[in-house]
Amino acid sequence: MAEPAESAEVSTSQQTLWAGERPKKEGELHSLASFGTILKFRTIRNCASHTHPRDVIDLEEALEEEAGDMWGDASIIVKCAKDLSHGSIFDVFEAVRSCAHDMARMEAQQNWGPASGQIICAMRRVEEMLKPLLLLEEVRKSSLPTTRPRHQGPHVQSVTDESWTRGHPEDSDLPEAIVGGNLTAELQKLEQELLEQQNKYGNRVHPDIAATLHELGEVSREAGDFPEAKQYLEESLRMNRSLHGDRDHPDIAATLHALGGVSRDAGDLPEAKQYLEESLRMKRSLHGDRDHPDIAATLHALGTVSRDAGDFPEAKQYLEESLRMNRSLHGDRDHPDIAVTLHALGGVSQAAGDLPEAKQHLEESLRIKRSLHGDRDHPGIAATLHALGGVSRAAGDLPEAKQHLEESLRMERSLHGDRDHPDIAVTLHELGGVSLDAGDLPEAKQHLEECLRMERSVHGDRDHPDIATTLHALGTVSRAAGDLQEAKQHLEESLRMNRSLHGDRDHPDIAAALRALGTVSRESLRMKRSLHGDRDHPGIAATLHALGTVSQAAGDLPEAKQHLEESLRMERSLHGDRDHPDIAVTLHELGGVSRAAGDLPEAKQYLEESLRMKRSLHGDRDHPGIAATLHALGTVSQAAGDLPEAKQHLEESLRMNRSVHGDRDHPDMAATLHALGGVSRAAGDLPEAKHNLEESLQMKRSLHGDRDHPDIAATLHALGRVSQAAGDLQEAKQHLEESLRMDRSLYGDQDHPGIAVTLHALGGVSRDAGDLPEAKQYLEESLRMNRSLHGDRDHPDIAATLHELGGMSRDAGDLPEAKQHLEESLRMKRSLHGDRDHPGIAATLHELGTVSEAAGDLPEAKQHLEESLRMDRSLYGDRDHPDIATTLHALGGVSLAAGDLPEAKRHLEESLRMKRSLHGDRDHPGIPTTLHALGGVSLAAGDLPEAKQYLEESLRMNRSLHGDRDHPGISGTLHVLGGVILQKQSSI
Repeated sequence: MAEPAESAEVSTSQQTLWAGERPKKEGELHSLASFGTILKFRTIRNCASHTHPRDVIDLEEALEEEAGDMWGDASIIVKCAKDLSHGSIFDVFEAVRSCAHDMARMEAQQNWGPASGQIICAMRRVEEMLKPLLLLEEVRKSSLPTTRPRHQGPHVQSVTDESWTRGHPEDSDLPEAIVGGNLTAELQKLEQELLEQQNKYGNRVHPDIAATLHELGEVSREAGDFPEAKQYLEESLRMNRSLHGDRDHPDIAATLHALGGVSRDAGDLPEAKQYLEESLRMKRSLHGDRDHPDIAATLHALGTVSRDAGDFPEAKQYLEESLRMNRSLHGDRDHPDIAVTLHALGGVSQAAGDLPEAKQHLEESLRIKRSLHGDRDHPGIAATLHALGGVSRAAGDLPEAKQHLEESLRMERSLHGDRDHPDIAVTLHELGGVSLDAGDLPEAKQHLEECLRMERSVHGDRDHPDIATTLHALGTVSRAAGDLQEAKQHLEESLRMNRSLHGDRDHPDIAAALRALGTVSRESLRMKRSLHGDRDHPGIAATLHALGTVSQAAGDLPEAKQHLEESLRMERSLHGDRDHPDIAVTLHELGGVSRAAGDLPEAKQYLEESLRMKRSLHGDRDHPGIAATLHALGTVSQAAGDLPEAKQHLEESLRMNRSVHGDRDHPDMAATLHALGGVSRAAGDLPEAKHNLEESLQMKRSLHGDRDHPDIAATLHALGRVSQAAGDLQEAKQHLEESLRMDRSLYGDQDHPGIAVTLHALGGVSRDAGDLPEAKQYLEESLRMNRSLHGDRDHPDIAATLHELGGMSRDAGDLPEAKQHLEESLRMKRSLHGDRDHPGIAATLHELGTVSEAAGDLPEAKQHLEESLRMDRSLYGDRDHPDIATTLHALGGVSLAAGDLPEAKRHLEESLRMKRSLHGDRDHPGIPTTLHALGGVSLAAGDLPEAKQYLEESLRMNRSLHGDRDHPGISGTLHVLGGVILQKQSSI
């Protein structure tokens, strides 16, 4: 049961401002102009423009004067009124003036920023409504203020899983009409405005032109066109510097702040930091030692850049200073800025692996937002619910995660109605991730496809980072479902889009897509190293981790270990002596690689250190990550032959998962029940094995319904192996054929590892049933498929099937072919594992020994078997192990064939002792086999009473194991017992 690595990827979408969409025709204009609509202006973003009281009064006076001018120009008003519904424009102006008047009251301070931004948007909307109806020459161009927010609030993004999720927005600078999919229209409007200003002012540098360039930069940024956004903002900056000379000025500081946001979105974190630090310096110069909202906003933005760069201590320092300043400014009152910074601190704590602190910050942020907005739905509340869902998901509490996210989704749909919106899309994206974690791939795909459709509706035909991220996530789901062709299609489209967005520059999103594709993982690593230089960085460590898992899947265990050890070194460098989730996960993964390489002591060491660290991080609380490592330790103990310890670890993992997930069926519980079935089968307790596997199967079918699923196919496969071990070959074949049918339904005509392994198992069942032609057919198809999947590379699955084909050829009496297959298997395993001892190499040496024995070459047989025995003892030390017992049994047979009866008896008695030590008082199929062989040795030595005793005990145990069913072991022992009885009678 693999545990995913944690890493980080950033993506943005923006939050709402404006309550209504632009009407499609003039006759609908009145719908925007009612007094009630204007009075229901929603708060812009939590960290919108902060305005000084004097500025509010100035704005009120300016609006009064301009509105008065329009009221006074009776000829124009009358002309307009003919085509509009009874004074609707007048209502707009009346409501705006009233709003500005209310803003000037001291007690309305917390609404200054939101209201000022809304007034600007409203006035532009009025201008837009009037343009088709008024002659431009009759309207003075100064009738509406050409203004932009002079002070930026924090621009917040969430950081979550690199290969999976996108963060939910916390703030926005744009009206909802723009965010909701009208970016092109807003860009065209601003470009027209710029042309008019340039026509009016000529080549002169003018504040209005600089302001419009700034706005064009902000809208281009939201549209995902970072190069154009940067170009507009840099031109605005140049113009403001020309206007204000060497003096520090709020407009220059604001544009530097905005440029920092664009650089961050484009992945250029050093440049982002440079802009923001210059903005911060300038704001501190302007405001002195006084705390100020603008300084707090830039500290906030610097915190998010530090977080993206993986410098969590620095990020925390900036954000805590921003929080301190906001609390100093706003006192004990709840305030949007405080809530937003608490939200961001929650994201940093989550990224640093401190989930309890993350939850604490986010819950305090949620409390403040609910205090501010009451029972009303609000985008900021939805954003924090979304973030809490992400923390719950990281903590493994998928029901709580789903609850938070569904509440966030409900709120967003209430806010935005039937319209597509980026906030809805990003929550659908995260719900897709939760469904994937819960193993519900169809639901995950459904959420993500709805997210993708919505993003394409919002962004049109333009490439956009959010679309690229969702394509990436869909590729992950398709890969988990085994649809590699669809996965590749999604990931390649994501890669193309990211390259279109970021050009020839290296960018983290491009690196993430390359890593997922696997075939060019090294390019991804090179790119991240190009971005971050020689510095250790979480993104590089995450890619090294992913490269390790890719190498492991490809069968290249030395390379996998190299990547993971480098990832571990880097994570320890980043986090120091502190325990950290990323370190624990990489230790977990290294344990899996060591286990696959046959180095069980090293595997155990890595996993126990991972377990210690996770328990340190999570305390006495049960946690899915702890359960996962207990599960892995159980599989290592099983491989080492310590079945009681394996059972102990797996049962503790199962208990913990049941504590975490309650009475609900869950994929992790089903996986551990499956593993417990394997341990019970290895211990010879076939009824318990069957019970565990059937419960696992029932749970998986409950989770996945009538749908075919790879996990169901895997448990059907395991049940087939149990039935095979129990001698019920008909039931074994039935389970395996159902598993094969399901895999073929899932993967179609594609070659797939799951299909290949079940074909392999069916070959083994056919071999046991004596149908060697059918066995050969299954095994050769499995071999062809594995070679198609892995090409010319050596791979463990190819080696395993060559091994099985060797055994089948031996049974068929074709010893030269058997030897050829086994020697090729042995060469491949030695190529994969180098000079290290490995259980797979020992197994093939064992099989070669039996072929040599069948060919009559007893010295070669003994050589192979003794080398196999040496290797097993090297691997398992002084502990009893099933593989050692099996090879001792085979050496006893060779000694018997060579006529060395004492040596034969010694080997077989040691094998019998070991098997009884392993399986206790329980009957086990391996014990009657050795009893039968000892009976043969006693018979050859002429000790008929001892021979009879061994054979009768073998017969009793086989009948206990197989019941009334016919079984080859029973018939074989009856045959030899008949010979013993005949000899006794003849001797009488």
